[in-house]
Amino acid sequence: MEAATVEVTKIIDQSLAVGRGRADIEATLLEKGFELSAFANHIEDKLQQHAAKRRSSGHILVAAGITTCFASCVITLISGSMGAGNFTLIGLTSVGIALLFAGLMKIF
Repeated sequence: MEAATVEVTKIIDQSLAVGRGRADIEATLLEKGFELSAFANHIEDKLQQHAAKRRSSGHILVAAGITTCFASCVITLISGSMGAGNFTLIGLTSVGIALLFAGLMKIF
């Protein structure tokens, strides 16, 4: 049973790395001859761990995006000349927004 659990774990990890969902994982396990009822809790735990990792990295990206946008605003307000402020305002704000949306995509 222990060897089967290790093999199921490898299959689940490989499937999640490529972006497959629960249905694809279950189909792969059935093709390999595993009984789904024996590994249902294991599959659920691995899916929850994967979702928690994605949410965690998403929260970090959202925080980085918000910080970048805020820093861009502050730097633009502090600098008096708009020559250097254009890059700061437009460039860093765009990067911050991209980080923010990338984080939101991972969370939801």
